[in-house]
Amino acid sequence: MKKNPMLLIFTAILVLLIGVLIGRHYYYKNEASQKLNEFISIYGFPSNKVTIDPIYQPLKQTFTYVDEVHIKGDKENWYVFSYDRNTKKIDLTGVVNGGDWIDMYDSQFQKLKYQPSEKFVYKYSNQ
Repeated sequence: MKKNPMLLIFTAILVLLIGVLIGRHYYYKNEASQKLNEFISIYGFPSNKVTIDPIYQPLKQTFTYVDEVHIKGDKENWYVFSYDRNTKKIDLTGVVNGGDWIDMYDSQFQKLKYQPSEKFVYKYSNQ
């Protein structure tokens, strides 16, 4: 049986393209994970009082990666750290009362149990 050279070329290009896309995804995910871990570590959470959900990428925000930090024993309040790969910046949002999303500079952010360290605020402001 004679093989079609165009089919082989098309298949090779398709495999290469899929490989590049998968590699690109893991590269950006690793970049986001490093940056998110850096900011979460300097925030000032006591390690035995919080759990960190694995990094994920929201379906509607394809250029964003998110880590959530949950306080043990408090299901109503948590922290959302997001990394935008286009701007290369971290954003922090607090969730209070089980669904009110607030900015770090909002007065309601004080309701959250753990407040950011000075090192975090400096780095966050100057990114």
